[in-house]
Amino acid sequence: MKYKDEVLGKRIEVEFKVGTVTQFFPGTIQKLKMELSDGIISCHHFIAFDDEDEYWFDLEKKETANQLRWPEKENIPQPDAKKLKTDDASSSIPQFPIIVLQEG
Repeated sequence: MKYKDEVLGKRIEVEFKVGTVTQFFPGTIQKLKMELSDGIISCHHFIAFDDEDEYWFDLEKKETANQLRWPEKENIPQPDAKKLKTDDASSSIPQFPIIVLQEG
């Protein structure tokens, strides 16, 4: 997983197709949800867009499809190799919830 809690609060733009036009919409990453299914962990981020739409996305998949961009170069998150768990107290950001779902 490339992006975890280090992107919470960051500005981002996601590409959408509206009719025949493709454009990027700006928003803010507000939540992180991690799920365990069949031994595989998936990671999704909740984005609140400036136009008041809200969606969950797998940022890594959007980036691979070139449907994601960081509006400012200094805004591009640099994953910390030392962060192994999102529930580690040193990596938590209290103003944004982190949701961890377990297979059960």
